[in-house]
Amino acid sequence: MKYNLLIIVLAINCNVISFSQNNNSMKQPIADKQTKELIIHGHQRSDDYFWMNERDSEPVLKHLEKENAYTANYFTSLQGLTSTILDEFEQRIDPNETSSPFTMNGRMYQVRNVEGKDYAQVYLLEGMKEALFFDENERAKGKSFYDLSDWVPSPNNTLLAIGEDFIGRRNYTITFRDNKTGKFLKDKITNTDGSVVWANDNKTVFYTRKDPQTLREFQVFRHVLGTDSKSDVLVFQEDDERFSVHISKSITDKFIFIHCYSSTTSEQLLIDADQSTEKPRIFLKREKGHLYDAEHHENGFYILSNQDADNRKVLFSKDIPTNLSSCSEFVKHDVATLIENLLVLQHTLILEERNNGLRKIKLIDLKSGKSNFIQFNEETYYTGLAMNDDYTASSIYFVYNSFTTPSTVYKYDMNSHTREVFFRKELRDKNFNSDDYVSERIWATANDGSKIPVSLVYRKGTDLKNAPCLLYGYGSYGY
Repeated sequence: MKYNLLIIVLAINCNVISFSQNNNSMKQPIADKQTKELIIHGHQRSDDYFWMNERDSEPVLKHLEKENAYTANYFTSLQGLTSTILDEFEQRIDPNETSSPFTMNGRMYQVRNVEGKDYAQVYLLEGMKEALFFDENERAKGKSFYDLSDWVPSPNNTLLAIGEDFIGRRNYTITFRDNKTGKFLKDKITNTDGSVVWANDNKTVFYTRKDPQTLREFQVFRHVLGTDSKSDVLVFQEDDERFSVHISKSITDKFIFIHCYSSTTSEQLLIDADQSTEKPRIFLKREKGHLYDAEHHENGFYILSNQDADNRKVLFSKDIPTNLSSCSEFVKHDVATLIENLLVLQHTLILEERNNGLRKIKLIDLKSGKSNFIQFNEETYYTGLAMNDDYTASSIYFVYNSFTTPSTVYKYDMNSHTREVFFRKELRDKNFNSDDYVSERIWATANDGSKIPVSLVYRKGTDLKNAPCLLYGYGSYGY
């Protein structure tokens, strides 16, 4: 099915190319030039379209209306093709698609889409019972735009923090709901990035504010329920415009982390989740070119670091380190294997590694030091950790899919090294059979000798020497 969609996209492009030569019945709107001289850093330049910065002004909106009308007219002859493609898409999309169940704060949830509704619903699953926990459709009623950024239950599950955007500018308002009564508290926090982290007292939250002009996340505030958000305390501010900020909580629930990051450098601060008013402490001071991520364990901290390690290594420190040299090396740097992510559980350290282009999941027993990989039979696939919220867990959840295997969440027992299907995505095409297809990986040699992995999928019995081929390539963000 993935290949059919790609063929359709190519068909659209071909039609647009041939069509654009001969359909100019409407005059193309040209934006007015209103020259404005701008001076910054001693440099002067002219901007003829600076007036378009006023995005909600009448001149800008009128010009956009003309552009939209021109576009609609321009593509009139493609309406039949557009409808055909849309119908094909809809035949492949399940309007009642559901997510895999996942656990948060000891409770299990599932996100569901319902045919005829524009937004998702969150259900609380308790044994054989289920209850509608949160309905985006109710929140979106009467609104021209709605986006839910995040929803986070309090540690005792009595309250729910919700980040929502009703305008479309990625500027989220945080509100709070009593889960027992369903009523919302009076607290309302505006101009945030929508993320929320609870302290352990069930009444204090941390959130991030954006720069109103650039939308860069740069401030972390602390709010106590029942107080006016105007009196919220500024906990941290990132003044370097190259850096953005986000917040998280350790899987041990011991620390609240403030992450400062640029493309090449990072820094982490922490706050004791039981002492929410304490001043943030720097974990490792930022150094140009050093990217790191620290995770808490009851015995100390595991740190994913790129210092003298392009593919990254894992360090350990019993306490908050004064510098990197005071940390011990737990997983050495490997020039052939990139460590993409780590998950710290009570008895196991789990790494997401990439070797020869393929991602692998490695488990290291923290007591014995022994390690093993989750094994897969196919030559080409995608895998990655699913949501794992339980620090004391003896099993983990991971996602797996391939050209021939629908997206599947497995539950993996770390003691017996066995797995079971926990959830598998339903396909609308009930006639699809994975056994009808073959997937494999071959290697192409580039002009400089580099080996490039190529994933293939085809129906069994296909004459590969004479079969047509759809070739798809993508390169960005490290891929």
